Order: sequence, then structure tokens, then C-alpha cells
Amino acid sequence: MNGNYRAKLSSGRTVTAKAHNKIVEIFGVTVAKVDDQFRIKFLETFWDPAELFRQLISEGLEELQEGEKVEGIEVGGECPAGAHK
Repeated sequence: MNGNYRAKLSSGRTVTAKAHNKIVEIFGVTVAKVDDQFRIKFLETFWDPAELFRQLISEGLEELQEGEKVEGIEVGGECPAGAHK
């Protein structure tokens, strides 16, 4: 992770986790639906986003206020964004 991680909170405030220059590992499973010629028609990926976030904020994150939740994420630099369902 060599780019900062930013998240927009439910309050509208944005918090940032500074880049920590460590490898971020993400594990999951992808299921592919194919046609009779094995051409991919649909992909669905299952993964644990909480594990990704724990690694991204391993060096700390600005404190959340009570009741605030992460509504969306924004990733900068070379930080991996993970898989999407």
C-alpha cells in the first residue's frame, strides 16, 4: 500500500489512513458462469472487505464519532481496491 486510503463517512466527513508501504493481501473466491464454449458470461466474487480495511488502516485511522459509518471508499496511488461483486 503506497497510496493513502480515504473513506467518506455517513456524517459527510472524510477520514484518511496514511500509506504504510506494506503488502495488502486479499483472499476470496470468484465464480464464473460460462457458455457451452467456455466463454465467460458472468463473474461473481466473494471476499471479506473487513479484512481488507483492517490491513489498510493498520497504522491507524482518524477516530470515528459515535454512530458514524463508512459509506463509500476512495483509494489513491497504488493501493489495491479489491474485488467487486
